[in-house]
Amino acid sequence: MASASPLVSVGDQLHLSRSSLSIDNTPVSWRQSRARFVILGMAALMMFGSYYFFDQCSASEDGVIAKLGITETQFGLLQSVYSWPNTFLPLFGGLAIDYFGIRKSLILFMSLVFLGQFVYSLGLAQSSFTVSLLGRVIFGLGGESLNVAGLALVALWFRGAELAFAMGMIICVSRLGSVAAFNTQEQLISSVGVAHASFVGTAIMGFSYLNCIFVCFMDKRADKIDAREGPIKAPQRRSTAAAAGEEGVVPAPMEEENKSDAVDFKQIANLGLPYWLITFSCVTVYISAFPFFQVTSVSFLKTNFSFSGSEANFITSIPNLVSAFTSPLFGLFVDRVGKRPFFMICSTLAFITAFLIFIGYGSSCHQCWSVLAVYVLLGCALCLFGSVMWPCIPLVVDQNSVGTAFGVTTAVQNLGLGFAPLAFTALKDGSGGSFAGTFALIIASNALALVSGLYLRHLDKTSMGQKLGKP
Repeated sequence: MASASPLVSVGDQLHLSRSSLSIDNTPVSWRQSRARFVILGMAALMMFGSYYFFDQCSASEDGVIAKLGITETQFGLLQSVYSWPNTFLPLFGGLAIDYFGIRKSLILFMSLVFLGQFVYSLGLAQSSFTVSLLGRVIFGLGGESLNVAGLALVALWFRGAELAFAMGMIICVSRLGSVAAFNTQEQLISSVGVAHASFVGTAIMGFSYLNCIFVCFMDKRADKIDAREGPIKAPQRRSTAAAAGEEGVVPAPMEEENKSDAVDFKQIANLGLPYWLITFSCVTVYISAFPFFQVTSVSFLKTNFSFSGSEANFITSIPNLVSAFTSPLFGLFVDRVGKRPFFMICSTLAFITAFLIFIGYGSSCHQCWSVLAVYVLLGCALCLFGSVMWPCIPLVVDQNSVGTAFGVTTAVQNLGLGFAPLAFTALKDGSGGSFAGTFALIIASNALALVSGLYLRHLDKTSMGQKLGKP
């Protein structure tokens, strides 16, 4: 999701990473060297710990409830205190990135995430629900904003050069963090207890923190190298030199980390219609995907297909596994062929098809393992959508608003993700346990995303110079 001259914003830094096919002896920005792949690896590992902790709580539900002596409602509060603040915090996180710069923002948000993990683990060790709840609150203050900063960093180093692949790698490693949490917590808790298992998560978060520090060091070094070398001529791979002038020469960055001249909410109003169409598609697709996996899928598989709990959990994990391993491949594919609005449309059609198939199965299909294919389709659709949607954002907004744009999209997405599970469970309870209403809402939501994608493709062809359609 899918994020340097003096006093130039994050967006302006992105301007430096344009590339083309010709290579000469003019100094090349360090951000265009192979060092960018080191940055990518470190940034992905930085996000691994955050995603691990996010799902660590869910994966250890029974152990946490027993250790803290709480009810299921109180356990639900441990989850919700993360989601609700992030309906507005990523916005301010994006503004902070544009104002203070990526490096300072990364250190701030990662510090909050690490502190939240430590306090949560300390609460479990003390059997204190209040302390554990405080840890989740602190984690929520930094978690989504860290995602925004990570996206801005990747966009800075990869704009115009394998950007979709880079974001696909971030998605891959991040979701592997979630997979690792769900597949290790039960064994860890049975071996060392829930508190010590949580401190294992703290150690993993510490490793991610070290990667964050290394990323910031490398980014600062890039500024120093480019400042020392003077004017830069980016090695062009495609016809993108115009962004840097006819000669492809751009000013070298200064050592000082970049800032916007001002933080102004007017940036949001000026993000433009293509950006809002992308954000609308993001919300309408994601609120039909992730809440389905969180609150509907396991129950649906157990009720309508007579699968056991472990079988239902395994099947539900398939989309994340598929998405994790195919995101970089889809990213490379999109980098080569472009056509981002077209593939957004394809992914929404795949979502609609999958849920129409679910309805077609009816209310009872005993142990129908053919449903695995539908979950693989959901995983491919989720992967393709994320691989094309997030890289579109830095291509359609003003360069000094990239951090804000990622922040607004993440904030609006979290608003939808906060309400969708409530709507899904209410529809199921109100219909006597039937999933038809839930699936109808999901299909309608994706139909809106389809309309948005079609209009975005129309705009890209008629008034945007195929900015999103080109490789």
